[in-house]
Amino acid sequence: FAPSRNPEMWTDAVFAHLRRLSAPGARLATYTAAGAVRRSLAAAGFEVRRMPGHAGKRERLEASVPGSAPAPGRSSPPRVAIVGAGVAGACAARAFARRGAETLVVEAGGAIGCGASGNPLTLASPRLDAGDGPAARGLVNAWLAALALYRTLPAGCAAPVEAIRRPRNDEDACRQARLLADPPVEAHLLRAADPSNPGAGLAAAAVILRPEQALAA
Repeated sequence: FAPSRNPEMWTDAVFAHLRRLSAPGARLATYTAAGAVRRSLAAAGFEVRRMPGHAGKRERLEASVPGSAPAPGRSSPPRVAIVGAGVAGACAARAFARRGAETLVVEAGGAIGCGASGNPLTLASPRLDAGDGPAARGLVNAWLAALALYRTLPAGCAAPVEAIRRPRNDEDACRQARLLADPPVEAHLLRAADPSNPGAGLAAAAVILRPEQALAA
């Protein structure tokens, strides 16, 4: 999505359209800090600021529409557009709908589950960080939420399994060792694949998902 690789996403016309649809007090954030993007946002009427970057990036951009956000009051349910009608899009739509939002799912393929979610089987396994920052806690919470959600699906949609993740290199083996030394979840969800062999990897609770049946449910 970088401006240098996908310039069609970063045109003056796109920024003008964003500004037209943005209420006073609306905020925008982007990973990029490109000068052309900063100038285009400013030309469209946004107030633009350089902010500290994430994941080793020095700077990123934030922008806002001048003015204050309107005071909250009684209004119609919020409307949310979700791009992609695969497993991730369906889960997002379900979560927003349960919170009272009106959801619109947009799918370029014309049918649900016609992209990567069109595979007969999918393995949903966790990606874990050995740290204890917001990102690491978010990954754990997403994993636990996925396990809880898939348990509610009708029979035949999902099956619990244990996924073995072998270390790819010495650095990955050290990361796994730190996770096992101070696990973020209970032992029945995450354990050493082979307690007698510390370098054998992790065994984590996972789910085999049948996307077609799960999306239909």
